[in-house]
Amino acid sequence: MEAVIKAPAVMLGPTKSIMRVNGATGVTILAFTITGPGGGPCDALEYGVRVDGGGSADILGNHITQIRDEPFSGCQNGVAIRVGRQFEGLLVRPGL
Repeated sequence: MEAVIKAPAVMLGPTKSIMRVNGATGVTILAFTITGPGGGPCDALEYGVRVDGGGSADILGNHITQIRDEPFSGCQNGVAIRVGRQFEGLLVRPGL
């Protein structure tokens, strides 16, 4: 039987992911049900699993579902698994 990891009613922080591997290496995520939905109308839940900060993970045999907002709102977000990203959209102010 799989363990179920469910999104909380309110997602905090900039990543809005149910599971996050941030900088850790050699992580294995195996045989979980990772499920939403997010608890808001727009941008409530972005990722089921997010690996960033130079981290690495083997993500095997999981059921990742309902990575979306509730209710549906027309916002086009919700990614099951995201691994890495070159640019994170950091704000840089002129003159700083």
